[in-house]
Amino acid sequence: MLAVCDAMTPTQERAVETEHAIGEHGGDRKSEQYQHENSHVDIQLNSADYWTARIARDAPDIYNGMLQGEYRSVNAAAIEAGIVNAKTRYSLSACLRH
Repeated sequence: MLAVCDAMTPTQERAVETEHAIGEHGGDRKSEQYQHENSHVDIQLNSADYWTARIARDAPDIYNGMLQGEYRSVNAAAIEAGIVNAKTRYSLSACLRH
């Protein structure tokens, strides 16, 4: 694991903070214990914390790259992992000329 130092990027800090924040795929979702436990709703669906936890679980090599500072943002790492689709950007100036 990366040694925590003062020169960490925000992406690296988030990766260290959210390590193993979500569980494995599948599992028990019908038991009485699960229904009364709030730990499964701690991370918001579209938050960077959630995406970081998903990357840690589903793409450990990319997560290690996040820890090393190879990605400029969580979104860039999620796109590389194939978890998020890259957004297509359009220019309105080209549309307005016609």
